[in-house]
Amino acid sequence: MGQADTVTLFINEAAVGASVGDLEKNIGEIAGVRAVELGTPDRESDDAPLMVHRATISYEPAETTPRSVHEQIQNLGYTVTMLSDVGD
Repeated sequence: MGQADTVTLFINEAAVGASVGDLEKNIGEIAGVRAVELGTPDRESDDAPLMVHRATISYEPAETTPRSVHEQIQNLGYTVTMLSDVGD
């Protein structure tokens, strides 16, 4: 494994019933993703309602790209805005 790159996204709430824990789990299962850090103000538990979160995602550039991560999160039903990325 090489050095991980990072992409920062804003992720908006998804379908009814989505939670912070669901979001972390779903992003963590994307091929090439190494770590997920969510900025979740006032987070009390993994079952806290999902609204808007800043997600910093470390990924393996040999396995995925920021665009691919963005698209896969959208395919899960989340609204995503890319803030920054390293690589493509």
